[in-house]
Amino acid sequence: MNKGRRQAWVVMCVLAASSLSSAGDPAFPMFRELAGDAELPPPYGVTATYYRQTQGYRLTDLSLVPLNDVARNTLPGLSMPGLKGFALPPLPTMPTLPALPSLPGGLPLLGLDDLGIRNRVEQVNVQLDIWLFPFLNLYGLVGTIDGRTRVETAQIVGGDLMVEYDGVVYGFGAVASYAVGPFFGAVNAVLTQTELDASRSRVAACVVMPQVGYSCKWGAAWVGAMYQQADESHEGLIAEPGFGAAYYFADLEEEEPWSCLLGARAGLPAGWSLDMQVGGGSREFFQTSLAYRF
Repeated sequence: MNKGRRQAWVVMCVLAASSLSSAGDPAFPMFRELAGDAELPPPYGVTATYYRQTQGYRLTDLSLVPLNDVARNTLPGLSMPGLKGFALPPLPTMPTLPALPSLPGGLPLLGLDDLGIRNRVEQVNVQLDIWLFPFLNLYGLVGTIDGRTRVETAQIVGGDLMVEYDGVVYGFGAVASYAVGPFFGAVNAVLTQTELDASRSRVAACVVMPQVGYSCKWGAAWVGAMYQQADESHEGLIAEPGFGAAYYFADLEEEEPWSCLLGARAGLPAGWSLDMQVGGGSREFFQTSLAYRF
């Protein structure tokens, strides 16, 4: 278990312990007098969330190295500490691949912006949160992620590069909010990391969502925007007829960081609530959450 994942579990355990230890006489939020006569929500929350997203990506780096070169431990134009002595299983005899016209770094003579890329991701997570102050909520989350990135590399190797992955996602977040009567404004920021089944793949994201909305006794509604900075890296093998086999290195990021969003919350009996949020524009997403506060 790496350091980031350990920290996520520690935060989740601390939040759970603090909520259980003070359930009878809540110690949070601190400085509740800052809220005046405003009615505050219960300080602790447990939320189950489903999230689905589709967006365009762009390549920041792409290298294709003929498998013959990998087997000989020679990677033209690449510097990869630790790859010396990289062992592959016995390979069938293959004809020597013709040299590709390329730029430094092994990239064929084709602009990265010319490659169409679509990313789809689904995530299910559980979140524990606490209102530390009347205006600040802190939370930790852990869950599963299932994703697919399709890179249109047919112009290079005769077929598209498809990377599918799944694994564990974890992260930390904070919500800063302020209300005047029934109107409110909030900014939700979260950092996430993943541990994927593919040991040479990595996905990290920073998401910030400013929102303004209206609340009443039945629930709330809001509009806002999402800023997402994604960093995705993959390594692996690709094999296409007419090209042969090659080892690829690909770094990607979101095509457009901003998108719009619309959300609503329905208050349910006994401390439960149901949220739904959708986004459009450069990034299409759907999110639904079931939360319990106590």
